[in-house]
Amino acid sequence: MRRLLRDRSGQITVLASLLLPIGLGIAALAIDLSTLQLVKHRLKVAADAASLAAVAVLPDTTTALDRALSIAADNAGTGAGTVTAASDVRFGSYNSAAKSFTPGATPANAVQVTASRNQAHGNPVVLAFAKALGWSTPDISVSAVAVRFSPAYCFLVLDPSASDALSVSGTGRLSVPNCGVQVNSTSATAATVGNNSTAQARSFCIVGGYSGTSFSPKPITKCAAAPDPLADIPEPAQPTAGCYYNGLNTGSGMTLPSNVTYCGKITLNGNGDFYLQPGLYYFKNATVELLQNASLVGSGVTIFLDANSTLKFAASGTVNLKAPSSGPYRGLLIFQSRSAAATTTSVVRGSPDILMDGTIYLPTSTLSMTGSGSISDVAKSGYVIAGRVSYNGSVTFNFDAYSNVLPVGFKYSSGLVE
Repeated sequence: MRRLLRDRSGQITVLASLLLPIGLGIAALAIDLSTLQLVKHRLKVAADAASLAAVAVLPDTTTALDRALSIAADNAGTGAGTVTAASDVRFGSYNSAAKSFTPGATPANAVQVTASRNQAHGNPVVLAFAKALGWSTPDISVSAVAVRFSPAYCFLVLDPSASDALSVSGTGRLSVPNCGVQVNSTSATAATVGNNSTAQARSFCIVGGYSGTSFSPKPITKCAAAPDPLADIPEPAQPTAGCYYNGLNTGSGMTLPSNVTYCGKITLNGNGDFYLQPGLYYFKNATVELLQNASLVGSGVTIFLDANSTLKFAASGTVNLKAPSSGPYRGLLIFQSRSAAATTTSVVRGSPDILMDGTIYLPTSTLSMTGSGSISDVAKSGYVIAGRVSYNGSVTFNFDAYSNVLPVGFKYSSGLVE
């Protein structure tokens, strides 16, 4: 009897019988957890692919929505059901500085796509074992945000050797928070910012050097020179052989016809409101001046300055100009001939409030801004490309790089940010 009581040979069998259900339960849960991880991975792939496909076709939100729904379904996996509904695709604006997505904001440069497996979508994940333990069906949702990035730079100073090719002095302020500034000059002082001035951008890339401590962020030097992205865009042909106006000086508001040639000194002044029609404004051997309280408004407009023409905005009135959204000069608002001398200067001065929705392209000449006021390029299609750029006085140039209409010569890129 004592020997029987001391016998331990059956303990392993008893212990195994007790632990077997626990082991099977752990194995079952491991299988279910693996299933959930696989489902989550597939949803992430679906959301990523759908958001990238949608952002590539902005601003066409109808096509973008169709692509998002189709791509999400294709990447969700067999038997996943409808992982993304129309309400799961949101268009909005992504602020790279704040790293935040704002649904519904315009112009839209980002798409958020959510992919889900849950009761609301009618496609809950069926687990093999967890339900037997009383676990509820899990809800799994994964979101992705894709952003359409503008080109690396939207502000390009082309002169290959000038000192002060980009100059900000006085209390001038250059603000380009969402895109880069490229200066091609090899000079040791290719870009200069005075002690009371500021220059802010997503990045500064300078072939040569710079002077001043008020850059934000600190410029990168010894960059490779950037090519002129519009170098292959042909200069427009003169629309009429003769001059529609050979000199004009008026203070009475009027509509100026497009697709004709303007010559001589064109002075718009007084309190007049001047309107530009859609089309090409071709200036030949002309000096174009906006003075006093005159205002200038136009949409779908391209202003071409030949090699001997200059532009001068020195009025206190409003300037509100928008480039074409289609055609050979899509997004191109002001275009100076590439034959213009380096000394040719177009000036914005006085105290105007200027809104220019379009690319300013003065590839061999100078863009000079002086005096006071606010110059804004809302950049639905706007970039600045000039031989040299200078700011003086208290002028503020506000510029945002996100574009709904990409100018000819530029290309978008896109990527995931969330």
